[in-house]
Amino acid sequence: MKFNKIFLFTLILLAALSFSAVSAESVDGDDTVAINDANNVIVSEQSFTDVISASEPTVSDDVNQNSSTGGDVPAPSTNTSTGDNGTAGGNGTNSSTPEKNSTIISEDISLFYKNGTKFSAIFLDENGKALANQNITFVINGVAYNKTTDKNGAADIGINLAPGSYVIESKNLATNESVKNNVTVISTINTANVVKLYRNGTHYYATFVDGQGNVLANKTVKFNINGVFYTKPTDANGTARLNIWLYPGKYILTAYNPINNEAKACNVTVLSTINGTDVTKYYRNDTHYSAVIVDSNGTPVANKTVRLNINGVFYNKTTDENGTVRLNIWLLPGNYTITVYNPSNGEENSNKVIVLPKLIAKDMTMDYQAGKNYTVKVVDGQGKALANQTVKININGVIYTKTTDANGIAYLGIRLNPGNYVCTSYWNDSFVSTKIVVNKLTASISILTPTVKKGDYYKVKITDKKSNNPIVNHLVIFVYNGTAYGAYSDNEGIAKIKIGLPAGSYQLITAIQNSNWYQNIQVHSTLKVTA
Repeated sequence: MKFNKIFLFTLILLAALSFSAVSAESVDGDDTVAINDANNVIVSEQSFTDVISASEPTVSDDVNQNSSTGGDVPAPSTNTSTGDNGTAGGNGTNSSTPEKNSTIISEDISLFYKNGTKFSAIFLDENGKALANQNITFVINGVAYNKTTDKNGAADIGINLAPGSYVIESKNLATNESVKNNVTVISTINTANVVKLYRNGTHYYATFVDGQGNVLANKTVKFNINGVFYTKPTDANGTARLNIWLYPGKYILTAYNPINNEAKACNVTVLSTINGTDVTKYYRNDTHYSAVIVDSNGTPVANKTVRLNINGVFYNKTTDENGTVRLNIWLLPGNYTITVYNPSNGEENSNKVIVLPKLIAKDMTMDYQAGKNYTVKVVDGQGKALANQTVKININGVIYTKTTDANGIAYLGIRLNPGNYVCTSYWNDSFVSTKIVVNKLTASISILTPTVKKGDYYKVKITDKKSNNPIVNHLVIFVYNGTAYGAYSDNEGIAKIKIGLPAGSYQLITAIQNSNWYQNIQVHSTLKVTA
């Protein structure tokens, strides 16, 4: 009997405990045990685990390339998280846990170019619950992308940016918190700029990998340089080579990955093995042309015969122990091109040679009787003006002797008739020839008597157009009724002819023709003759 009472009490106690457990489950409603953190925020362990493992976003738009940084991939920097509480902390791959009050969980990512990797983040409310179907924003490369979280509070975005380093900002619109992370896009083409001497053994290499970093062995890849496409095979290590046989200069070489169409450009600089410079010198001074010749390995081409071509004439010169070749320049003033030929590799390289005159004069154009001076300047081999130098000037077969002033300039007054002349000046072993053009003057014809009586004079006045002075004793031609008549102007510039025509109107031409001093001119008018 005593045993039965104890057994019954035990059954009642077990039933009470069982009822208490059922009540706890129904309060939480998710078959999990609810726990409190230090801030008394209820966190569901099961729901938190589901959020962490979620991978199916509601929106899947990719980040496309709007602008890229290019170049080598720099090391990622530590991300920061900032919110309304003013705290900051790491949320990337370098941080162990998110901030206690952070409502965004995300990490830095690194990916190969266009390999399908997406950046993802989990968005929570202020109580740590997943924000399902919530609008959020990602900002990367200066472009904002609006997304919607899935049932677990996760959202992601595809990364299709060019290789480089970027900062992506995740914005929780429900809590006004934002977190920044680093996104590093790694190129699938590993290459470098090339600097080489003309026709040496240095060439261009590029190694190709796929989106997982596996080498592209035995694949055909494309290169473009100087506007020409080349196809080359990769070796077992995914490396392809392109031989560079271009002339000296700077080029851009672009490699193309056949797997993802990535294009990567490099600079190719081909250096000349002939190091010469342009020369500017005064006539017959001591400045001459020189160039250093090296082979394709950069070793001076010493004691070798080198050909040079200037002004259509070839010269053979021998380099010294430093590979330097020299050519004296005794050419007349003018502009020339000198070409040097490297005997070790056949390269040709050209420079400009400018020989300046020691006598400096210019072509001259003037009007007849303008009273202008022809000038010629004398300088030494360094371009310095020389005073008190005797210069001879030959013009129109007459030689004039003049002396330079303090500025090295000699003057000759020009009193020549209209025409074209060659003027040659001489000083020591220098000479210079120029052209002098003397233009005819321009005349004006004014009709004084447009209406005349039969038997009276038709009168015109001719004047210099520039000075308005009368032109004296100059032949004027009158043409009417198919007949030409001539008359000379008087001291007032007036020329006249007697009209014996019957009354009426006549077309008349008044002209100055074939003058030594004035340009041809014609005036058409109507002559009215009265009875």
